[in-house]
Amino acid sequence: VTAMPSSLKGFKRIIPVTDEMLRQSAIDLSSTIQAALVRWMSLRVDAALFAGTGDGKTEVKGLLSQPGTTQHSVTGSLTVDGVREAWAKLLKLHVDVKSLRLFVTPEQLSAFLGEKDGDGRPLMQPDVTQEATWSLYGVPVIVSDSLPAGKAVLADMSKVAVVRDIQQVDVLKEALALRGMVGLRVQARWD
Repeated sequence: VTAMPSSLKGFKRIIPVTDEMLRQSAIDLSSTIQAALVRWMSLRVDAALFAGTGDGKTEVKGLLSQPGTTQHSVTGSLTVDGVREAWAKLLKLHVDVKSLRLFVTPEQLSAFLGEKDGDGRPLMQPDVTQEATWSLYGVPVIVSDSLPAGKAVLADMSKVAVVRDIQQVDVLKEALALRGMVGLRVQARWD
């Protein structure tokens, strides 16, 4: 089964590291660089997952660009009531609510946490049985700073498939040898 076109461009990054840096480092430089590469890849993949505007053949097409998605616009800032309205739209479409996930920015979560009911109680309560988790109307809330500004995503994740090639980290010695360096390269393809 071909799940991903071979023409799809991958995410690639090379970090040059001098031989002296590797020899003289007082900390475990390889794990530090590996963590930086993983963080870089995570940010790129998250941004593409949400807002990729590619055609799905050579560039990643994100959730917000997929055909058949239901867009729900709110006036002004996103509020708990705006999420409730979007949730109601999805219920009319017979979406399985157990698979819903709400993706928001840190700023949106902070605004939600400040909203109160008529008696002054917060509308969002943390799950005291879990560490730093939130839900809204029973839907898990996932915070991501990779969402486009002013956007949130309420998605049925049972309908979302993420396909990836094997992610690999290579040590490149030849390309940078004349400069006394090695390169660490990470690459992966996602759709």
